[in-house]
Order: sequence, then C-alpha cells, then structure tokens
Amino acid sequence: MTEDELQLRCEVCAEETAHRVLHIQAGDGVIFTVKCRRCGTVSKQRMERERVVERDYVLSRRGVSSRGKLRLFERELLEVGEEIYITGERAVITALETGEGRRKGCAASELRTLWAKWQGKCSVHISVNRGANTLPLTVEAEPEEEFVVGDVLESGREKFIITSIKTERGLQKRGVAQAKEIVRIYARMAR
Repeated sequence: MTEDELQLRCEVCAEETAHRVLHIQAGDGVIFTVKCRRCGTVSKQRMERERVVERDYVLSRRGVSSRGKLRLFERELLEVGEEIYITGERAVITALETGEGRRKGCAASELRTLWAKWQGKCSVHISVNRGANTLPLTVEAEPEEEFVVGDVLESGREKFIITSIKTERGLQKRGVAQAKEIVRIYARMAR
C-alpha cells in the first residue's frame, strides 16, 4: 500500500481492499473520495476525526526510569507485550494502569499510565569457560538477534562455542533464543 491509498471495505467486492485516494474534503470529519484498486468502484468514505489524548508513561532503560507524556488516539487499543514508539525509540509495553488497576489490555481513553521497557540494543552477558578460569564478556545485540547453542562467536581474536543459553524460562542446552530474552550465555573456548 502506498501513501495515497487506504485499506477500506468495498461494498462491491464485499471485503477490505486497497483504495486509491482521489480527493480529500475536510470538515467535522474527513470525507475521502476513493477508487477500489480491485473492481474500480468510486465511492465516498467518511471518517471522523479521532481525538488525541495525552497519557503518562514510565520508560525503563537499563535500570533507570524516566517519566513523560505520550500522545495517543483515544480509541487506540493497547496490550501488554506490544511494541510501541516512545520519543522515537522502540519499547515494549510491560503494564497498563487504568482507574481500576492494572490490565493486560485497554483503550487509550481508559489508560492512566503506560509502563514500558526500552528495546534498543540489548547487553548480552556471556561466561566463557577457559579451563579453571571463567572470562566474562558482554556484547551488544539487536533485541531480535538470535543466538544458537553450538554456534561459534568471536570476540577480538578469541573464538568460542555456545554450550547453553539461560533465558527467563530456564536453561537451554539446545535450540535458539533472541537477545531480548537471554539472561546469560555459557560458552567454552573453540580449539
């Protein structure tokens, strides 16, 4: 879909399809004159202007929390675990506080405070076994970057093999984990 298109329900096609915007008329709401990309039907679609509400947020970033105000559309639905951008940075919603307490999901109109955790680069802690010694390392990784048991990693001139990965769910002796869920990687020196 391009900038001059909207995803709308077409009465002729009887489903949501891409529509090219031909004309926009502003007033109390916005009236779009659109043409269905599938069947070519031209129609007018009215959309109400949605009110924007300002809500408090608490953003946790590497152990330090900051507060601020977030602008959301009144009817926007939010859920714990959902990604959101706060001050241009990616974060994950960890809690939604309403007048009745914390909830797993709510509309922005019901929200009092949004709690989120920053999702920039993650620090992945690695313990490398060197015989009688353990070498602690930390690498920066994107939250979705995957680490696999058995993979070879490099740090400077050193190479090591991942032997297990400790996540929030437990210790994995095989498989894969994303950087955002890793507590620690255990590894041994490669020969």
